[in-house]
Amino acid sequence: MSTVPATPWLGTESQIAWAEKIKPLVSAEFDRVAETLEAVARRQSVRDRLDTRALIAILEEDAKAVIVGVARYIVVRPGKAEVALAVNDAHQGQGLGTALLRHLAAIAKEGTVNEFIEDILPQNNAMLKVFQASGFGIRIQRETGVVHVILELTGN
Repeated sequence: MSTVPATPWLGTESQIAWAEKIKPLVSAEFDRVAETLEAVARRQSVRDRLDTRALIAILEEDAKAVIVGVARYIVVRPGKAEVALAVNDAHQGQGLGTALLRHLAAIAKEGTVNEFIEDILPQNNAMLKVFQASGFGIRIQRETGVVHVILELTGN
């Protein structure tokens, strides 16, 4: 199995066209994610696109490009961005989510983002492990039904 470098999602027309081309190659569980990224890119203004970034991890399997992971952030207020990750079940537990998160953080730190924030379900231990393995400072606040996570991107 060989890897194809992750492509930053900037929402340009060429990337929207690229998303259209790869849709048939996308596994069923990621169709919805790819469509959501495409829809966000289509409706955002140019200014908004500067506050949103996404990465797609693609592997070549059986001579086909397959999306195995996605990560994105959206700036929600100055210096803070909401982050989200998804990794195909077959590729979880291999460090892909952590790698996507670190690459996304590097992009975010080039701009004005110094914290990633995310609310996760209390039973989502895999996601919590990804955040803890990221190497960033982490603050966790637990409430009934939700875990608030803040990753501090500065200093790394």
